[in-house]
Amino acid sequence: MAITPGDAFRPDTLAVRGGLMRSEFDETAEALYLTSGFVYESAEEAEAAF
Repeated sequence: MAITPGDAFRPDTLAVRGGLMRSEFDETAEALYLTSGFVYESAEEAEAAF
């Protein structure tokens, strides 16, 4: 069952799940974006870090 804009939910549900509309894939939770960014002064400094 997909969540549509006209669905009514209790305040507790809206507080946790109200920020995302589900897609046609009926996912059960928000996606996790496991990314990181790094800033180095030079390519040599970046190479040394890894």
